[in-house]
Amino acid sequence: MAGRTRRRDEPAFDLTTELILLCGAFLMGATVGSFFASGFSLKAGSFFSDYLNGLANGVGGLSFRAFMVYHGVLVLLIFLGAFAGIGSIVVPFAIAVKGFTLSAAITCYIKLFGIRGYLPAAVSFLASGFVVVAVLLLLACRALEYSRINGRKRIERSYFLSGVAACLMIALAGLLHCRVLNFLTAAVLSWIS
Repeated sequence: MAGRTRRRDEPAFDLTTELILLCGAFLMGATVGSFFASGFSLKAGSFFSDYLNGLANGVGGLSFRAFMVYHGVLVLLIFLGAFAGIGSIVVPFAIAVKGFTLSAAITCYIKLFGIRGYLPAAVSFLASGFVVVAVLLLLACRALEYSRINGRKRIERSYFLSGVAACLMIALAGLLHCRVLNFLTAAVLSWIS
């Protein structure tokens, strides 16, 4: 009995260099997107104000197809980045693009509606954005790991299952965004306008 050692519990998740790099890429993209969108002229008749007015009147909103095409391209770039050495550039770039577009959209809400723009931005992007960003970051961490060891180790079958799971989770987030959150955002926009 004295010779046995007790196995210590290890944390299931630790901060890896891949995750730190990807979070930095996301934040850089978000910063650039915010500065980029703050330079827009969002007067009546501009693209974004027409989009929001249509959404407030119940005739606009992002289609499920557009949501899936945009996020499908990001998932494909990240997934295929694991199979090439250039994945160490492509994968953080895809994450930075997601940060850019998310931040630009939120900044447009705030610029158009002032302080009241935080509420429709949160309703529109918080739930689906959280799921999408988390899924993309998890898949991108694995893709960067495999990209870094490309050719020295065989890619595991679980990585392919991760790609399928990422597509399914993004499809669920797309349904949430396009079928539920568009209507809630329209209600919030008509309430604050």
